[in-house]
Amino acid sequence: MAQKRSSFKKSRIGIALGSGSARGWAHIGVLRSLEEQGIVPDIVCGSSVGALVGAAAATGCMDRLETWIRELKRVDVVGYMVRSFMRSESIQSEKYLGEIFGQALAETRIEDLPKRFGSIATDLDTGQEVWLRKGSLLSAISPSIAFPGLLNPVHHDGRWLVDGGLVNPVPVSLCRALGADIVIAVNLNGDLLGRNRYGPVDSRDGRKSASSRDLWEKLALPFRKKGEKTSL
Repeated sequence: MAQKRSSFKKSRIGIALGSGSARGWAHIGVLRSLEEQGIVPDIVCGSSVGALVGAAAATGCMDRLETWIRELKRVDVVGYMVRSFMRSESIQSEKYLGEIFGQALAETRIEDLPKRFGSIATDLDTGQEVWLRKGSLLSAISPSIAFPGLLNPVHHDGRWLVDGGLVNPVPVSLCRALGADIVIAVNLNGDLLGRNRYGPVDSRDGRKSASSRDLWEKLALPFRKKGEKTSL
């Protein structure tokens, strides 16, 4: 047993924090519990709300995030939804993140973090999976949490990007790519039925099943210019 624990400590540990909307705040408890057991991930990857919590963990802002969540009132959440659905006025994800973290994310680059970090986003035009692993931390999180209809899609490197949970809800693959020997995966939606209601998306080449093609077309339509296709 001692030998197994020793080899575990020598391995590079990654944690893949999955998507799950409000369930995502459970990630904070997972990270706190792991830390109490002396397990601190070297690599943090997140999809959607997992990217938000992962960024807090990578920058040492967990206390700030938890305080913001505890102070969040139901009327605040309803206010976001009313603006989005009644007035067709989506929220800029950068503004949303600014309310939580202030300038902490805007002034941080992924390359300067003490941990390796990556987030997942979805190309709105093709349905392809996009890995964000360098540059501004804010620019890496904003697209990953941009849930269509609530938070605006983000224009990044010539592409419109949205919520990463659409293509890779639990980014184990990204953790492996960043060098993790052991991956702790946190799936917030394992008990939910009907996740694949619209059919699968092949993240390698952007092919979509017939049942999901109409969905993607409807989501992408407002962000395309007539006769113009977003480049990869």
